[in-house]
Amino acid sequence: RVRDLGHDGVAIATRVSIGADAFWFCSAVPLSWIPGFEGEREDECLVLDEWLTDLAKDDDLPPILAGDFDATPDAASIRFLTGLQSLQGRSTYWADAFAVAGDGSPGHTWSTRNPYVAPFAAATFGQPDHHRRIDYVFVGSPFRWTPRTVIRSASVVLREEGGDAPSDHYGVMADIDLDAVAIGGGRGLPAWRDAHLALWPEASP
Repeated sequence: RVRDLGHDGVAIATRVSIGADAFWFCSAVPLSWIPGFEGEREDECLVLDEWLTDLAKDDDLPPILAGDFDATPDAASIRFLTGLQSLQGRSTYWADAFAVAGDGSPGHTWSTRNPYVAPFAAATFGQPDHHRRIDYVFVGSPFRWTPRTVIRSASVVLREEGGDAPSDHYGVMADIDLDAVAIGGGRGLPAWRDAHLALWPEASP
């Protein structure tokens, strides 16, 4: 499925099957990259969240969302996706894999250490030394989808320098275990239902 996010941003989602399970994986690029266009990125993240949440509404496994968001973690668009603020009366929550299980580094994915970035940052931003984390892997909320997934690790990859850099962005790699919740002595999904009924017995059928 392909979705126009408005303001020239676009997302593509594909259905991934693993055994009897399936989930949506989405790659998205909200635009514009210009720092002063955060309002446009906010609009696009609202569309993206609503569209992908609706696609996955009947799934047990959460959707996974990844891409170049051209916004740092403190931007309103990313704060919205990670549940730190609302936008236009809408709230959501996606787990930022690097924030949850990163390697302790700043996680910069767009850096003047990259030869493709250095001349651009110097000419456009007037900053010959510039580093930002603007690429993400997000996992759908365990409060909306039954929590079976665990983000084991996340790191910045493909950080070759010189002429070997693959693009102007470094990559983000996340190790996500799709059936590894340790609650209930490792019983996973059934234990979550037991815990839910223990906490909210009125929800029992």
